[in-house]
Amino acid sequence: MVAVRMRVTGHSQADIEAALRQSAPTLREKPEGRDWNDYAQRTARYAFGAAGDRQAADLAKYRQQWERLEGMEPPREKNRNVQMAESFAKEPPSEAVKKYPELAGAYATVAAIDKKAEADGLDANQRAVVNAKVREQITNSIESGNIPKTKIREEIARSKDTGMSI
Repeated sequence: MVAVRMRVTGHSQADIEAALRQSAPTLREKPEGRDWNDYAQRTARYAFGAAGDRQAADLAKYRQQWERLEGMEPPREKNRNVQMAESFAKEPPSEAVKKYPELAGAYATVAAIDKKAEADGLDANQRAVVNAKVREQITNSIESGNIPKTKIREEIARSKDTGMSI
């Protein structure tokens, strides 16, 4: 529960693992023969796995309350992040990027992952599932202030002249 709560408030898997490794052993009254390093890794992995996804979705309604408890970002910035996330989730990309240019990287990430899924041979239904999951995760990231920054590069195809003449 603590690991999932930390995930909901925007902590990374590595941060959660470090916090568990540091504090979990101190919470026991008598020493146990437990491998706390393994415990921290497994628990942090759980928080970011499928079961953690479901639990995080259920607990998302408490996010602002927990952020206040943790003394996280000021409400003004939080409101902007929430607005950006809503724009990303509900508006066409062109409109959302006009309002919030920093969302361009988020849309580029979605497009890149979709192209990769297509190249990997996923059919339209499978790609739709992947796309929905990716958009949900990116929306949650934007809401917590972590906006993806994907660099877009243009590839130029070059053809070689063979130099043959007739």
